[in-house]
Amino acid sequence: MIDPTGMGAVGRLEALLGPGQGGTGRARDAQAAARELGTVFLTQLIGALRKTVPDAGLFPRSEARTVFEGAFDRTMAEVLGEGDPFGLVKAMAPPGAGLKVSGPSADSSGGQPLPTSAEEGPEP
Repeated sequence: MIDPTGMGAVGRLEALLGPGQGGTGRARDAQAAARELGTVFLTQLIGALRKTVPDAGLFPRSEARTVFEGAFDRTMAEVLGEGDPFGLVKAMAPPGAGLKVSGPSADSSGGQPLPTSAEEGPEP
């Protein structure tokens, strides 16, 4: 999709937040926004998954239960979102920001270093 504003995702984000809001700089603002976007997505996903489970009737449906479930979903989303599982932090980082993403989902190699071309595998 063509960006009609001529600004990238980070540029639009900075325009919304203001330059260097909180004094953390453009890369930190983009990183925080990307993490929040991932958390919001996971919160919505967990809430939608909860609706697929039939209500057992152990606890009656109430406003307090709804608030508790929402808070629980948000907390679970924050924990699951550590380590940039969707790659949003990396994608929204300005070029040359040098952001280091850590956590269990930071790479898809399962924590094992990826082989270099010389270490590809056994010789035939």
